[in-house]
Amino acid sequence: MLELDHIHCLLDVADTRSFSRSAERLGLAQSVVSKRVRRVEEQLGLRIFARTSRSVELTRQGRAFLPYAQAMVDAETTARYAAKNLHEETAGQLVLGTYDFLIHFRMELMDLFHAEYPAAHTEVVYGSRPELFAGIRTGKLDVVMMASLPNHFEPDFATVKLAQLEAHLLVPPGHPLFDRRAIEPADLDNAEIVYSPSHQDQLVRAEISTRLVRRGAKLVLAPEAHRPAMEHFASIRGIPVLRWRHTRQERMIADGWAQVPFDGVELKIELVVYASRTEQRQVAVQFLETARKQHEILSDLTELAAIPANEGRKSPIEIYN
Repeated sequence: MLELDHIHCLLDVADTRSFSRSAERLGLAQSVVSKRVRRVEEQLGLRIFARTSRSVELTRQGRAFLPYAQAMVDAETTARYAAKNLHEETAGQLVLGTYDFLIHFRMELMDLFHAEYPAAHTEVVYGSRPELFAGIRTGKLDVVMMASLPNHFEPDFATVKLAQLEAHLLVPPGHPLFDRRAIEPADLDNAEIVYSPSHQDQLVRAEISTRLVRRGAKLVLAPEAHRPAMEHFASIRGIPVLRWRHTRQERMIADGWAQVPFDGVELKIELVVYASRTEQRQVAVQFLETARKQHEILSDLTELAAIPANEGRKSPIEIYN
């Protein structure tokens, strides 16, 4: 196999017509330059230089081979340049695993991340809970953002908890629950509620659905898990749908629908970012740091929401909508 450092020597000798001058320019011993050029000639079976005690000239074969030698060096330069660009490109590319249910909350975090690191690029990959964890283990994913149950712990991964979400019931006008100040356990008996059809997170889905069904609720699966599509489906059917918020909020009217909190029915999940414990690229470290900052922001807003309204607090609904 031809070695590129040997080809570099050959091209330099062809340029200087001198082994000694090439040795000086390359910072090598003259014997090393001569040996490398001779090795190329032996490998190719060509006589590239005609040597005398006073001169070094290219042979006919040497002149014919010279463009190919230059092409090899040019190809190496191009490859190194491409590798440098790829390194710079991939160094700032974050591969984030998640699922579609979290699109609103994911965009909040990504907006903060890109504001702090504008040169970063994010690729979003969807998958189920097992698939996303497998992506971290194999290195295909840098970080994963998913829902989890409160106090659930995954010991194999580095974890940043973003926030705890509380369920509210989005009730259409004219529905029997529209005027409720809060949804009591008895209100769920035989109540139809639009529910996500997604099986991306069986852990959370099974727990929340079980709590609703135990209270007598009848879950109606939407055609797809995308939140706007679910709310559109609920509007057509005229039945309530779950909506998750960062904090518990008092009953309010939004776009003609009533958003009503639950009372006596605990429906809570956590937003969590996971990453490898042992191998984290710099862009993943930066994303985790942004997630910690987002946690602090949301914690401050949760404390703000606990301040009585007559003390002049701003409603969380004003903050997030």
